[in-house]
Amino acid sequence: LADQLIKKYKEKIPSSSYAVFEHEVRDIIRSCDIFLTVEEAHEQTPMYFEVPFGFGPGSVKENECGVEEPVEIDLGANTNFLLTGKIDRIDLNPDGTYSVWDYKTVSTYNYDDHKYLDHGRQIQHALYAIATEEIIKRMIPGANPKVEYSGYLFSTSKGAGQKYFWQQGDKAKVKEVLKHLFDILAAGAFVATDDEEMCNTCDYPGVCNRNAAVARAKELAASGCAHLNSWRRLKKFE
Repeated sequence: LADQLIKKYKEKIPSSSYAVFEHEVRDIIRSCDIFLTVEEAHEQTPMYFEVPFGFGPGSVKENECGVEEPVEIDLGANTNFLLTGKIDRIDLNPDGTYSVWDYKTVSTYNYDDHKYLDHGRQIQHALYAIATEEIIKRMIPGANPKVEYSGYLFSTSKGAGQKYFWQQGDKAKVKEVLKHLFDILAAGAFVATDDEEMCNTCDYPGVCNRNAAVARAKELAASGCAHLNSWRRLKKFE
């Protein structure tokens, strides 16, 4: 299957370098081997792939699953927002619950299975778990689905087939983190990180003068600036 797709794309987009082409082909095949090995040990049953929500009827028809409208996420206190996206994969667990997976083609750097929400920096898995329950309810009338686990599958050679996933039971915590994130947006408090380690994965360190920005963020954090209250509250959410 990989060879067929490679041939198809080579005809559409001819490579200007044979060496680069061969290198990328080898990497694709290695990734396929890794993915197949992971699948052989996988205990869940794949149910839906590329599940769209919020992209209209055309996307639902093309993928033969999903819902046309965005999913409404209720944050309580008469507050909600609409979420649109595409879930890579939904599996059925042996006990009748579901697992949600998002494929990652990067390395596992900065991912940690001990960090559930990582101070608001890692929320996709939790959001997609909430969305999946609503999507399945709409696709299967009368269903009462429960997402037990949601996480990331690093399906290429960079990630070596590793999985990071979390039990999805504390929706109140997820919603509290989302409220803080929206409060930050509302206040316009777009402070730089005060954690130098986070700068290692940023593509734009020259824009903010990395060292100066981190030092300034630490100074503001220690100053008690009221605009950063929501940002400070996120610190307690691992």
